[in-house]
Amino acid sequence: MACDFDGRDRTLEVFDADAHEQRDLLRRLRPVRSQLDETAGGPLVIVFHTRAESRRLYADVVDGWYRKVLAELVAQWIDERADTDPPVDVGDIEPLRLRGAA
Repeated sequence: MACDFDGRDRTLEVFDADAHEQRDLLRRLRPVRSQLDETAGGPLVIVFHTRAESRRLYADVVDGWYRKVLAELVAQWIDERADTDPPVDVGDIEPLRLRGAA
């Protein structure tokens, strides 16, 4: 976030979260909210970004996250399959991901 505000250092930004997902997360955090606030050193500020706004304003962040997750899933799939032909080294996944992001 580009602006300064009280609590910026205790801010959790949540991307790709539409209204029902936002409510669900807040409901799940309720039982541990006081512990989160205490750990953060003050009230935790949660800034939600809907899917549309995440894509519109932070496309590079969202795309980078999806590339990272995809690379991790592919690496996991390769690890679990010994019969991959041709054999692929899991170490090759990261350079492929970085080359795709450039």
